[in-house]
Amino acid sequence: MRYRELLKLYDKKALSEQEMEQVSKDIEKQDAISEYLFERDGVSLSEVGAANQKAGAKDSAKEEDAALQADALRFTRRVNRLIRRAFIRMGVVVGGVVLAILLFVLFALPEIVSLFYYDPGKRVAENTPQLALDLRVYTELTMPGYIRDNVRIEKNGYGNYNIAIYQGFSLNGKTANVAGTIKKGKMQLYDVNLLQRPFGNVFAWYQMPGGSNDSIRELIADGAKVQSVAGRREWATDSLERLDDTEKYQVYITLDRMMPYEEFMDFVEKSGYPVNWCAVCTENGIDEKPEYFWARNLGFICDPYSSCMLDWDQETYPNLILWADNANTKEWEEWDDLQKNLKNESYMRQHFVSMLRYMAEQRDFLTMMEGDGGTTEVDKEWYSQQYSRAADYVEANGLVVYGCVAIADKETILQMNEDEAVYEIYAEELR
Repeated sequence: MRYRELLKLYDKKALSEQEMEQVSKDIEKQDAISEYLFERDGVSLSEVGAANQKAGAKDSAKEEDAALQADALRFTRRVNRLIRRAFIRMGVVVGGVVLAILLFVLFALPEIVSLFYYDPGKRVAENTPQLALDLRVYTELTMPGYIRDNVRIEKNGYGNYNIAIYQGFSLNGKTANVAGTIKKGKMQLYDVNLLQRPFGNVFAWYQMPGGSNDSIRELIADGAKVQSVAGRREWATDSLERLDDTEKYQVYITLDRMMPYEEFMDFVEKSGYPVNWCAVCTENGIDEKPEYFWARNLGFICDPYSSCMLDWDQETYPNLILWADNANTKEWEEWDDLQKNLKNESYMRQHFVSMLRYMAEQRDFLTMMEGDGGTTEVDKEWYSQQYSRAADYVEANGLVVYGCVAIADKETILQMNEDEAVYEIYAEELR
């Protein structure tokens, strides 16, 4: 108990006799001290009282300071707890945001980037990646003898892929696979020759001033100039004579007169020539007297030598692939039925048109395969329109064949070169 409180109890006579007596003695002692100091130093009683009050005020101030310090300590602790809670909450929020960003970068961002660039691994069907179906259709249309539909794809960053294109079937006992990359819609193959389109003038009909009712021999006799890569017939024949007797070659056969498709298939069947692909008029070839014939070198296989497991939208693109074993076919195509379909102009026209329509829709792929660097929507539309116009033309005019492709040895090539229906043959080594 503080002495001040003891004095208050003394005034109220609330102390025991012993305590009352003790306090009384203390008071007398204090009075004696005060008188002594007054007599010695001349200090008045009022000053002594003031001094006592000042001492009491100091004690009170100390008590108030102690109380304030305690309150401040409690306030500081409370503030620290609130700050700690705020930091914990902020940490949870920041951690959640960082985790969300990380998950977005790892999983969502690559898919978003794929929307802006060609994605070769996009699934057209369960067993069909985009690149496999695109290559199957494109190579059949434009690369006779080099159909490809077996691919391996690995992601390598945003919009970047490592690819491998395998040869699943060989006509000469050799296989040639090719690897490369697709980086943001641009393809780079490590051997560009393996998927190279034939020369634009590989057939002698290239820019001839005639059409489906004309003979190249007659046009040349009237003054037309041959612009074929093989040159005039005599030069082409000399080249054939120098071929290796033990090798097989891919040969591009120019027909002297264009043939409607069913007539052409009768010609192939009767001759027994190993023809596997035919080139079809897709622009300015069936007019009475065209300014010149525009050879686009677009065609299709007319003797399928392998099947595939690819699937596609069969309602939109009927007969897109002639020989496929997939989940949507009711039963595997019988060989006899397939051979009948190959001779049917209506069936094969639908096959050819479906391929052209499908390819016209693959703008990113077309720009990647045929583009010269331009990737704008105008560029993509231009490439797409080339195939759309070809499909329109064939639907209106049917299938008319101006050339074909075969894989044969030197003896067979020279035999075909003597046929009256053949104007000339250009041969090249198999890639």
